[in-house]
Amino acid sequence: MYPTTVLLASEDHNLYTFDIRHLSTPSQIYKAHVAAVMSCDWSPTGQEFVSGGWDRTVRIWKEGQGHSPEVYHTKRMQRVSSSIFSGDARFVLTGSDDGNVRIWKAKASEKLGIITARERAAIEYRESLKNRWKMDSEVNKVARFILARCIAAHLLMANLF
Repeated sequence: MYPTTVLLASEDHNLYTFDIRHLSTPSQIYKAHVAAVMSCDWSPTGQEFVSGGWDRTVRIWKEGQGHSPEVYHTKRMQRVSSSIFSGDARFVLTGSDDGNVRIWKAKASEKLGIITARERAAIEYRESLKNRWKMDSEVNKVARFILARCIAAHLLMANLF
């Protein structure tokens, strides 16, 4: 995030970043929500941001990547009206129409609490494998398939109601 970048949520299901020096066109369009986006917030690190919308999902985006965000949802959660990062960027807080405030881990796979040396080594090894094979198209196909399979049913139900 640059000091001249502003993030906007829109009812057309997209998020936009604009450079305030050039407001005629957005610098990036983020597309994944299937209903109006009601809130967004930058993380304190400026490398990612969170959005919440009427499709009953919370999405965490990487700066500059307009697709494939991390998606969070529960069966009981209704339309998300507010979302914000915590001060240390480890958690996301959301409020929804069902009257609940939820706390989510910003990185779902991150373990809370004390991590042993053995667990840390395993985490670092998994990350190195992800970095090594991230350009392989077959690995990306599997990752996209798993992501789509996990959220497709929920998004379909959100559109029906």
